[in-house]
Amino acid sequence: MAVFRFRLAQLLRLRQAIEDMEKRELQQRITTLIQAEQALQQAQARRTAFIGDTEKEEALGVEVARLAVLRRWYPVLAEQEAISQQLAVEAEEAVDQQREQVKQAHLETRILQRLRERLLADFKVEIERQEQSELDELAACSWAREDRS
Repeated sequence: MAVFRFRLAQLLRLRQAIEDMEKRELQQRITTLIQAEQALQQAQARRTAFIGDTEKEEALGVEVARLAVLRRWYPVLAEQEAISQQLAVEAEEAVDQQREQVKQAHLETRILQRLRERLLADFKVEIERQEQSELDELAACSWAREDRS
């Protein structure tokens, strides 16, 4: 009996491994994105709290030297927030790019799977055709023997 052998089986396994690797990379990038967004939220919270504290101290009439020191920290906090914002944007772009790579890897894997399914179906049809041909031949031989008898 004939056995179906998919000649591109190794390529299919390779594509499946690549797809799995791309999915793991996507998970890592999503984790990085979540961390970047959390860092951004923390930077925004620090800056907002700093502004609130500074306004309270101004209202209480804290000395000018102290306010000058506090105001020097504001650009630092704003810069930290801007950096966090940029990192979050870059992480989001990396996630989007990785999603496209996962999508492409899945498409390539799926194409090979469909090819395998189609070739297997064709193989089964051919086997059935051969079996039917053999049965027809046996039947023809059997009828020929009956006619001779």
